[in-house]
Amino acid sequence: MFFSCPSSEALARLLVDSTDGKMAKAFIVNSETNIANAHGFKDKNYELTASFHQGSEAMDGAVKLARQYFMELPSPQPQRIHFIAREGSYHGNTLGALSISGHKARRSIYEPMLSANVSHVSACNTYRNKFEHETDEAFVARLAEELDQEFRRVGPETVCAFVAEPVVGANGDQALGCVPSVPGYFKAMKAVCDKHGALLILDEVMCGMGRTGTRHAWQQEGVVPDIQTIGKGLGGGYVPIAGLLAGHRVIDVLDRGTG
Repeated sequence: MFFSCPSSEALARLLVDSTDGKMAKAFIVNSETNIANAHGFKDKNYELTASFHQGSEAMDGAVKLARQYFMELPSPQPQRIHFIAREGSYHGNTLGALSISGHKARRSIYEPMLSANVSHVSACNTYRNKFEHETDEAFVARLAEELDQEFRRVGPETVCAFVAEPVVGANGDQALGCVPSVPGYFKAMKAVCDKHGALLILDEVMCGMGRTGTRHAWQQEGVVPDIQTIGKGLGGGYVPIAGLLAGHRVIDVLDRGTG
């Protein structure tokens, strides 16, 4: 059973509206009230916003939602259990979120406990990974080919989603601060995901909620994720809260399934 309140519904409306209708719904819970709203909105345009009290939990929720999407398709795809993320990435400290992460130092002592259903490809890090004299276009094409090869290596029919941060903030052993992707990168990654029927999950816990000049970092390039995590800036330092937004592709399937 789920409960709601006017403030959680107002936040959900704000979050969904801030995507200009690109994302469909959301979910809201914080550590103080443990409020979760599902089917909480009277207005069907806004129902179902998801939020958690830390980004790690939001990432766990994103991974579970991706799996649920494939299980609720008219022809379920239970073989989709694999996730592809990026080297040096950090998506959270729970076992689920840490399994997605490519941050070797944070993973090291927990490695035997982490999921084996995750693999990692090169990050879009021009300082570390771009070849001398390589253009941005050539760099993006090379990374897209690497992602496509990884899909084929693990079996494209087994992949749930590709997970990445639009702007990286905790980049493992790379010893850098904030690292944005080059123009065209996420458009190319989304094309690879679409080619193989996988979802795109964007982790905006650190870079979202206005920190890049738009409410959501993906709005800079207009590449809409299927699932998005948010946090940090969402609470503005006043309350421990994070969130999850789901796109129409995902919600339409759930609406026709379990609801």
